[in-house]
Amino acid sequence: TWRSSSAPACCAASTAERSPRPHWCSPSRRCLNSPVSIALIQRLKRYGYSYVLLVGDLQEALRLYDLGIKVVFGDIDRLQTYERAQITQAAMVAATGSDVVNTNVAFTVRELCGNVPIVVTANSADAVDILGLAGSTRVIQLAEIMGRERAARQVHIRLA
Repeated sequence: TWRSSSAPACCAASTAERSPRPHWCSPSRRCLNSPVSIALIQRLKRYGYSYVLLVGDLQEALRLYDLGIKVVFGDIDRLQTYERAQITQAAMVAATGSDVVNTNVAFTVRELCGNVPIVVTANSADAVDILGLAGSTRVIQLAEIMGRERAARQVHIRLA
């Protein structure tokens, strides 16, 4: 089993209405250096949704807590961590870490809760199928999306 005690993982949830159900988010190895994680947490806060960030490193968890981020400390590959974070009550889980971390999060969450939507990012095209088999509901390839958008802008600029 792959394990990293310092990689933050997580879950992020979203409901059609603001409710006390937790919203979860899963950033990369360095949480606040991940633009996707930052944007997700900011949007959840802005729209009044609750969230929690699972972090496997105590010092990182304390640092993030001091910055106003809601964290749950625990090993990200243990079911007990997700049980403590009440993942079965989440409306959605989002994992924005590496492909390996995201696969581990999807497997672990799916083992505990079969019906919560799991949205993950994929850094490589090869990981898309693996993440799907791990139980991810939606796999987003940010690099591919950004490449298509950039290409579309270049074509639009040349046509103008």
